Amino acid sequence: SVVIMEHASIHHSEVIRAIIEDKCNAKLLYLPPYSSGYNPAELAFCSIKTWLQR
Repeated sequence: SVVIMEHASIHHSEVIRAIIEDKCNAKLLYLPPYSSGYNPAELAFCSIKTWLQR
C-alpha cells in the first residue's frame, strides 16, 4: 500500500509517519511542493466549482 500526501506541516509529523509506515505497513510518499495539479482532491474541487458557477 502507498499513501500519498501533500506537503502540509502536519503531514511531516513523526507520529503520522509512524502510524502510516509502521502500524499500517504502507509506504509514505509526498506530492511535489506547489503542485496542486497532481492532487486529486484539488482537481475534484475545481470541477465542482466550475459546475456550480454554471
